Amino acid sequence: MNINMGTMFSTYLKTFSKQWWENLWYHYKWYIIGGIGVLFLLIFGITECATNVRPDFTMTYMGGLETMGQIEAYQLEDKLALVTGDIDNNKKTKAKVNVIYLDNGSGSEEMGANFNMADIEMAGGDAVVLLFDEKFLGRYAEYGFVDLSEYTTEFSIDESLLKRYDNGSVYAVNMSQNPIFTQIEGMNAERLYLAVRPLRANDKTSWQKKNHENGLNMARYIISGGSVNP
Repeated sequence: MNINMGTMFSTYLKTFSKQWWENLWYHYKWYIIGGIGVLFLLIFGITECATNVRPDFTMTYMGGLETMGQIEAYQLEDKLALVTGDIDNNKKTKAKVNVIYLDNGSGSEEMGANFNMADIEMAGGDAVVLLFDEKFLGRYAEYGFVDLSEYTTEFSIDESLLKRYDNGSVYAVNMSQNPIFTQIEGMNAERLYLAVRPLRANDKTSWQKKNHENGLNMARYIISGGSVNP
């Protein structure tokens, strides 16, 4: 079988000529653009996964923006990142404060989604320490929170700042006199309460257990007003 190499080479050049590329672009422009977009998203996603650092401490606030908004959350993150334990041993400490905006007066689909998000956070989120606007504290107290009596007794927290279950255990502490919050400009801590979720039955991994232990240490630090180390 005789093969004319010159003919093959000339065909190769012809195939990838300027005219060939112009014809390809004319007929498949949107497919090419779409493919480039998918490739960009894949590269972006892989880069995010490779560079993303999971927070050592996560706190979630649920309530109105008049109490705490995203700007205040960022400031709180910076404060807490300085003291949180390094639970993944990567020699970096990172704190994350989530804000889930809730409004009882809004019946919008978006607000319905926010309430669903709050329920999901309570059931399966990473946050151990939770902040609530007083308007929503009762709704989520039904999930059952950790008894904080040990910490409130240790730091002589005034009874007027405490919320108790019927059995007498302290399930939430008001932050209105806590310097960690009152020193943040724009923060309105008058109706702000801190609570701690218990270790859940499905929290079985080593990271989840370390996360909960660190959450308890951070709760003690916050209730102390920053006067002790976590």
